[in-house]
Amino acid sequence: WKNTVIREEATVADAIQTIDSSNLHIALVVDKDFKLLGIVTDRDVRRGLLNRITLQESVLKICNRNPTVADSGFSHEKIKSLLIKTGFRHIPITNSERTLVGLE
Repeated sequence: WKNTVIREEATVADAIQTIDSSNLHIALVVDKDFKLLGIVTDRDVRRGLLNRITLQESVLKICNRNPTVADSGFSHEKIKSLLIKTGFRHIPITNSERTLVGLE
């Protein structure tokens, strides 16, 4: 999952490349302390392009800044249940300080 992580300084083009090169089809946007700032999926990219965001602009302009996350203390069963409930393919896992610790 670590190959899906991009820094907040990344561009939309960087996010597309990350999404395309990963079999997880997601980019996780973090700050220098690995705090999760948002996620980017194909859907976010399409919306951005339709809103005339260019490939050279900041990924922060298109990312979902309030994604559903699982707490690092959740059991595997609880995370699986959350994935089923939301219909998401993946969910970021963060600790209590919102530091990214994984992706399920």
